[in-house]
Amino acid sequence: AQKGKEHHIKRIHLIRRTGDTMRRLLVCLLICQASWFTAWAEDPDECINVEEPGYQGGDRQCFGTDALGMVCGWDGTPDEAYCEVASSGLKVCARRRGGSRCKEGKRTPHTDKSHDREGEL
Repeated sequence: AQKGKEHHIKRIHLIRRTGDTMRRLLVCLLICQASWFTAWAEDPDECINVEEPGYQGGDRQCFGTDALGMVCGWDGTPDEAYCEVASSGLKVCARRRGGSRCKEGKRTPHTDKSHDREGEL
């Protein structure tokens, strides 16, 4: 009977240790998940391309002849956008994700367009 009681007590201790380990693992996973979310959160200073090719009147897009920093769309609104130079060297209509002109040093939006000539899609 004594051996059975000792075996039972050992099983209880093992279950408790396993429970403690699982709780620690869960806490660790929750902390990791929070840090991954923070790492993938959108940067409000990111310079985003907001071009709408083919928009009437040539608004909401930039062309090679447009002045750098000129307003290219959504004039006078919180979504106002400006002509910036993409990493490809082409001009695109862009704004800071958080609103306003892209910040100095972060004025390189992405674009997939192959040219910035006016009148051509």
